[in-house]
Amino acid sequence: MKKTYVLIILFIATITLFLVSPALSVAQGKLSTDACIDQLAAKTKSKPKHTHLTTLDGQKINLDSFTKLCLSHSPPCSLPDKFYYWKHEVKWVTSTSSSGPVKHKIRLYYNHLSTCQPGLSDPQKAYGDIAEFYDKHGEFMGMGIYMGKGLYFPLPYFKYSGAQRRQ
Repeated sequence: MKKTYVLIILFIATITLFLVSPALSVAQGKLSTDACIDQLAAKTKSKPKHTHLTTLDGQKINLDSFTKLCLSHSPPCSLPDKFYYWKHEVKWVTSTSSSGPVKHKIRLYYNHLSTCQPGLSDPQKAYGDIAEFYDKHGEFMGMGIYMGKGLYFPLPYFKYSGAQRRQ
């Protein structure tokens, strides 16, 4: 009888540990990659969808035009819904142009896998998974979607005035 109670207590302790362990991992910020991605995806899905993107220069850009442009070039191009809720940052970079190096701003959006497993990212990736590009004057030029092997699929902004108008 005593042995039965010990087994029941061990069974309950094991079940409790099994149930509490994931909760402790979440509380300590140690989610598995799958759990992290699922959590970010659920959080993103619960937020409202935007029709426009507010750029760093204050423009309100219609996202539908970028989605259509991307769809016309799929499969290499895929613009995910609600990417604007992803982890993002703004950086200054120097690019090489025909007139020499140009310093400009970019806003980078990191997809859920890149956010949950930053060490697994492609070493050739210089920016984010989706990037907004701005010219040297800070005007929005368009976006790029990372395709792998250091390559981005360009999505130019058709209303970009271009550097020639500023000279």
